Amino acid sequence: MQDRNVIMRLVAVALLLYALLGLASASGKLRQSEGENRALAGELAALRQEQAMLTEKLSGADRDTEMEALARERLGMVRPGDTVFYFISGSD
Repeated sequence: MQDRNVIMRLVAVALLLYALLGLASASGKLRQSEGENRALAGELAALRQEQAMLTEKLSGADRDTEMEALARERLGMVRPGDTVFYFISGSD
């Protein structure tokens, strides 16, 4: 009977140690997840700020002026009546 009590106590201690190890592991994973969550929250805040800036820029009154500037710079477009200069290098 006494051997059985010793075995039961050993089993109880082993189960308790197993539960404590599992708890420690889960606690570490939780800390890691909280760190990732903070990093993602910061990234989300930055993206929301950028979105607000872009939305404001789109709805701005000078939208047509910006579109015209982009068309001139990136697409090389000109308005009717503008004078266009072509520069030709002397090596050809």
